[in-house]
Amino acid sequence: MASRRRTSPAAPACEDCGKHPAVSLSAFRAVDGDGKDTWRLTCDCTSERESYYVRLEDYFAEPEDWLNHLSEKTWFDRASFLAAVGRLLRRRLERAR
Repeated sequence: MASRRRTSPAAPACEDCGKHPAVSLSAFRAVDGDGKDTWRLTCDCTSERESYYVRLEDYFAEPEDWLNHLSEKTWFDRASFLAAVGRLLRRRLERAR
């Protein structure tokens, strides 16, 4: 898989490995049987385990389009996705202070 590593200095650390800046919002299959994926901010380290990803720069270029697109997916958990976006925005604000 091609590298997604293109990020801004304000990107928080990957929520999986913590070693590299996050470059995407990544979905991971639910293990509790509810059928909804959970979303985390990740680098390339999860490319073999994630079920779907959206590059951060792509999401922020067209957030409404991405939300509309993802909302069509039966597995999409809007609350989990928006929580991940919220974590990203909070961390960016914390770094800006």
